[in-house]
Amino acid sequence: DQFDVIVGDLYRPHGAGEGRLYTVEHFSAVWRALRNGGVFCQWLPMYQFTERNFRIVAGSFLEAFPAAEVVRANYSSACPVLGLVGFKLAGLDLAHLSSRCTALRAEGRVDDADMLDPRTIEDLYLGRLDADKFKNEPLNTLDNALTRDPREREMRQAVDEPYLEHDAWLEFEQQLKRWLVSAN
Repeated sequence: DQFDVIVGDLYRPHGAGEGRLYTVEHFSAVWRALRNGGVFCQWLPMYQFTERNFRIVAGSFLEAFPAAEVVRANYSSACPVLGLVGFKLAGLDLAHLSSRCTALRAEGRVDDADMLDPRTIEDLYLGRLDADKFKNEPLNTLDNALTRDPREREMRQAVDEPYLEHDAWLEFEQQLKRWLVSAN
């Protein structure tokens, strides 16, 4: 089967099985499962990611979707969530955003008023990842499971990079803006 839209929910990057859903192989399988013009959004629970996890997953995502867009799901620094969005043989067209929102309102099939407001959508859109800034990142594959970390959360925070929440998230947001081709 082929699909118009595929959504990857919030998976822990360090879980034994879930980490496989952040691999080049998985992202490539999603690309093959999309119809031409289809869209895939992989949600990332940034409060369970380190900066290293993000760079690895972003580089791996870019292998399958070379023009990856970044959107935010919320404005929380306690539980931040980002989406990596890729299209198959298409791209994001912000020029038609307003007219598409108007058409969706007229159809009456979308209940979420925020998603019918082009200003809200533009505010959630952060920009396109600059693929050149991720080309030297190690790729997460089924063979290496780079995002997997069996250590407990408290141990990881004491020993290694912090998870991207609270102050660490606010610092990461500034870095993320430097990795985007265009940003709000």
